[in-house]
Amino acid sequence: MSPVIRISDEIYARLEKHVEGFDTPTGVIEKLLNHYEGKKPKKAHIPAPAKGKPESVSSDRVILIF
Repeated sequence: MSPVIRISDEIYARLEKHVEGFDTPTGVIEKLLNHYEGKKPKKAHIPAPAKGKPESVSSDRVILIF
């Protein structure tokens, strides 16, 4: 299990302002650390679209839950 870090509501609200797309608090903190440490941002791996559309998908939007 990952360690739990408790932060104030004010700090959490500040983190939320930096969310992009499906970011998590961990993702935002990682981006801030990378910036502070002078590291280049990681490039997201976006797989090539599959040919055709699976029968179970009924719209153009798909939500991935991890």
